[in-house]
Amino acid sequence: MSTGIDWGGYSFVPLGHHDGRFLRQPGVFAFVRRRPDESRNLLFVDQADYIAGWAGPGHPYWTEALGQGLNELHVFLKARKRIDRLLIRGNVIKRCHPALNPLADDQQSDWEARWRGVA
Repeated sequence: MSTGIDWGGYSFVPLGHHDGRFLRQPGVFAFVRRRPDESRNLLFVDQADYIAGWAGPGHPYWTEALGQGLNELHVFLKARKRIDRLLIRGNVIKRCHPALNPLADDQQSDWEARWRGVA
């Protein structure tokens, strides 16, 4: 059984990077690079109503994360309401500065347009 990995004060469960397809529930997820020395780099954090439908090859940042060494998917499943997931996502981004997450509000709107495929 995997022990939790702390990101910004929240305990995420580490999984293989393709294992999100089995999670048919809401939660916060993270694309992570685990190094041979067991240290980890947080690449991207997001939330979804249905992790299996979002945290995989169809995600707009999947290819970029793979290019930066994505080999783990970390999940936090204790936040079922969307507002709670958004708050947790925001807290983790502010505290941990994932490589691929935009930080400024104007960058956030660019990310949302990219997510919807209109940018």
